[in-house]
Parts: sequence; structure tokens; C-alpha cells
Amino acid sequence: MTTTCRCKSYIKDQNQIIKWAKPYVETVVKQGTLYGYPDGSFKPKAPITRAEAAAVIYRLIHIH
Repeated sequence: MTTTCRCKSYIKDQNQIIKWAKPYVETVVKQGTLYGYPDGSFKPKAPITRAEAAAVIYRLIHIH
């Protein structure tokens, strides 16, 4: 498993994502479960809001 995040081109703050989590972040971004913010950031150190958590749960329930 690689720890280099190939999502570098579309997550501008990917260097803040902890090393072990990078391949998982890349996977959930590619599958559409998690998105970054409109400014291109992912904000990996920011707490998740209720609305964001609800959106992730909704997307997980509706995965095809």
C-alpha cells in the first residue's frame, strides 16, 4: 500500500493528511463518498460538522 496520495492534483492541502490515511482518502474521494471543499481543500484536521456527517452517511447508504 502506497502512502503517496495521487489526489494531489485536486486536494490542495493533501500534505496535511496523515501518512497512513492517504490511500483511504484517495479511495473515498475517487468513489465520491467524500468531497473536498469548493476551494480545493480537504481540511483533514478540521472537525466534521453534523451536516457533513449526514451527507457522508447519505452517500454511503445510496452507493450503487
